[in-house]
Amino acid sequence: MRSGILFGVSGYVFWGLTPIFWKLLSEVPAEQQVALRIMFALPVLLVVLRFRGKSLPRLKPKTIGLLVLGSVFLFANWWMFVWAISVDRIVDTSLAYYINPLISVLFGVLLLGERMRRLQWIAVGLAAVGVAYLTITLGVVPWLSLAMAASFGLYGLFKKITPEADAFHGLAIETSWLAVGSFGMIVWWNMQGVAVFPAADITNNLLMVLTGVVTVIPLSLFGRAAHLIPLSTLGVLQYLAPTISLLVGVFLYSEQLAGDRLIGFILVWVALAVFAYDSGKLLKAT
Repeated sequence: MRSGILFGVSGYVFWGLTPIFWKLLSEVPAEQQVALRIMFALPVLLVVLRFRGKSLPRLKPKTIGLLVLGSVFLFANWWMFVWAISVDRIVDTSLAYYINPLISVLFGVLLLGERMRRLQWIAVGLAAVGVAYLTITLGVVPWLSLAMAASFGLYGLFKKITPEADAFHGLAIETSWLAVGSFGMIVWWNMQGVAVFPAADITNNLLMVLTGVVTVIPLSLFGRAAHLIPLSTLGVLQYLAPTISLLVGVFLYSEQLAGDRLIGFILVWVALAVFAYDSGKLLKAT
């Protein structure tokens, strides 16, 4: 249990701090960042699978097709994430990952026929009030946060309906086909003279190679934690990542979180507290 909590905390803390790393690449166009991330994540994933003594399983064509479709939403989420960091909107990414669990519940109801419990409805309603409050007071819908939450929620939906592929195998298959397109795009950018990799500066080259490592490390820690601790504990720990990102955005990069924006966040936090309480009650009952 102690080891599992350590792995889980380490993984989520790492995820929460990653905006600092991506900020170092803020001059690199978001699409090139994502292409490099995919291309360098694949060999790291294959090494991890080899180290764990696992080979890629034989999956049905339907399962592979679903993984490929799901990876489109993963690509979109990664692109929005790195773009948001490059334009000083780290706080918006934290809001997205606070909202994400509630979006996933809604997708379960709308697309999988699941039923929501009373407290879940209350949690979703409070989050909706928070988003509506932000929209009215700030005069603009928080599209970036909602789009990021929806894209990651849809990615999670595809993972839900492909249980025969675990996190590492699924991500390896997803990045395998995305890596082909990413490599083609990198070659094209080089032919057009707009590519950032390879760069003349060895430091920038190293940072871009490390994008794969930064992608896989927290996933490895998360996967280890998931095998060692209860889902309820892991569910509570997941809020570490957006909380740390929020603190990074506000205190390290001086992004604004005050007044009406803070009130909107508080409403979302209350919604998450209700959601976490209800999830804890359900797990104790089972």
